[in-house]
Amino acid sequence: MIRINRPDEPQILTQNKDAWTARLIEKIEEYKGYENIPDDEKKLVLSPYRHVDIKSSLFLSSNKKCAFCECIPEEGGGYLQVEHFHPKSIYPHECFEWMNLLPCCNICNVNKGVLNTKVSFIINPYDADPEKHFYCNFLKILPNHNDVAAAITEREIEINSARLINSRTELLRKLQLLTEELRDLIELLDEADTDRKSVRRKNMLIEKYNEINEYMSPKSIHSFFCTSVILQDKHYLAAKAIL
Repeated sequence: MIRINRPDEPQILTQNKDAWTARLIEKIEEYKGYENIPDDEKKLVLSPYRHVDIKSSLFLSSNKKCAFCECIPEEGGGYLQVEHFHPKSIYPHECFEWMNLLPCCNICNVNKGVLNTKVSFIINPYDADPEKHFYCNFLKILPNHNDVAAAITEREIEINSARLINSRTELLRKLQLLTEELRDLIELLDEADTDRKSVRRKNMLIEKYNEINEYMSPKSIHSFFCTSVILQDKHYLAAKAIL
C-alpha cells in the first residue's frame, strides 16, 4: 500500500450526486431498509457510482492498481472496481460522496466486506501515508508497533494473504537476479583499464540501475514492498554511490 492522491471530483458526480443519493434514500424508506431493496432495483439505483468518468478518474489515480494491496488486478486481484471506504449499506448518504470512493480489486473488496470503518478504523491511502503505518519484514507488510488502524487493515484486508505473498516472492526472485547483475557490473567497471571500457561499462551499470528503479515506481506492482527490498540491498546502494 502506498500513498495516492485523490483527483478532482468528476463533473458527472458533482452535478448528480444529490439526486442519486435522494433516489437511494427513497428506496431505503420505501422498503424499510437497505437490505430489503430488491436486487434489480438496488442494482439500478446504485449503478451511477460506477459511471465511466468516476471509474477512470479513480483508476488512473492509483495507476490502475488496487489501493489496498497494490496488485494489478488481472495479475491476482480479479478486476478493479469502485469501492466505498465507508460501506454504502451502513452509510447510504455517503454512497455517492467523492471522498468515500477508491479503486479496489475484487478480492480486497470482498475481504473488507461491510466492515464499519467508522468504528474499526483502517488506513485509507488517499488520506494517510501508509509508509508511516507499515514496514516490511521478509515477505510480509506489517503494522508499526501499537498502530491499531494498521493492524486492523492488515487483518481485515488480508494484505499478507497467500496470493500476495506468492506475488511478492516472484518479485523478490526477480530483484535478487537484478541486484546480482548489478554486483557483476560494478566489478566489471572496477576492472576497466581504459576510458572507453569505463564509459561503456558505466552505461551498462546505469541501464541496470534504472531498470531496478522502475520497480519502485508508483506505477509498479507492490512498489511499497519492492522499495523496501531495494533500498536495503548492498549492491543497489553501491551502484547508487557510484552513479
